[in-house]
Amino acid sequence: MPQVKRWIPPALALFLLSPMVGELLSGSAPPAEFFTPFGFTVMTLLYGGGALTARELKVRWGKGMGSLLLRRKLWKEADVQASSSFQHSV
Repeated sequence: MPQVKRWIPPALALFLLSPMVGELLSGSAPPAEFFTPFGFTVMTLLYGGGALTARELKVRWGKGMGSLLLRRKLWKEADVQASSSFQHSV
């Protein structure tokens, strides 16, 4: 049981801080809009869920951060290729 309690604070911090880094530091969302209950809930679920999923996959696979970045790059490239081929077929 102590093992579970050991990882909860870092995971909670990652869940809550990831939308702040993604939206507030980039300037995409003004603070007045970000800290509304609806805005904070939506952004936290979107960014925090993705950050926790990426962290969990990294831990379970036993890989480093480089593998996650490479997978993201390959996924993004596949997405660009799929969207460009869709535009040409329409």
